Amino acid sequence: MVARRILTIGMGAAILLALAGCTSLGPTPVRKDGRYCYPTGSRTRSRRTCTSGMVPSAAVEEDARRLIADSEALTVLVSRLSLGDTHRVIEVMADDRAVAATVPASLIRLRMDPGLHTLAVTWDSQRSEALVEGSTGEVRAMELVGTTGIWGHRFRWRVLTVDKLRDRITMARLVADVDLRL
Repeated sequence: MVARRILTIGMGAAILLALAGCTSLGPTPVRKDGRYCYPTGSRTRSRRTCTSGMVPSAAVEEDARRLIADSEALTVLVSRLSLGDTHRVIEVMADDRAVAATVPASLIRLRMDPGLHTLAVTWDSQRSEALVEGSTGEVRAMELVGTTGIWGHRFRWRVLTVDKLRDRITMARLVADVDLRL
């Protein structure tokens, strides 16, 4: 009798935990000044990591979330979804020019000329680079992965499939939509 009760309570708790994990509130809302801030810290010591400028409109974000290729450009989507680096704003560079600042749980859409391009980030006198190559009408997905530990902070690039990115961006906010075509 007692074992049955414990089993029933345990199963109920497991189901509730599973359901709680499936519900998400979506990305943090944009502030009144148009910036996106990722909340860090605890409830009593809350801090925010914010973009320096305004984020694109909801309509532009909805368009970017479709992950559809631009017929006249190479589309590169850069996501930053890891939560191991929550207190840093990291500037993404394309072909050695700054294009957008990222915060955790953010997404950048770049439209570029076809060909080979270098994506890079720098922090604490370190640099991480990735090569992206594509043709007009193609979509490439890259993820900026940050980790923090006793050895310091580290960022690296990871290539994603578009389907994998689609699964992962539910909590991300579009922070920049940049056209780099000449």
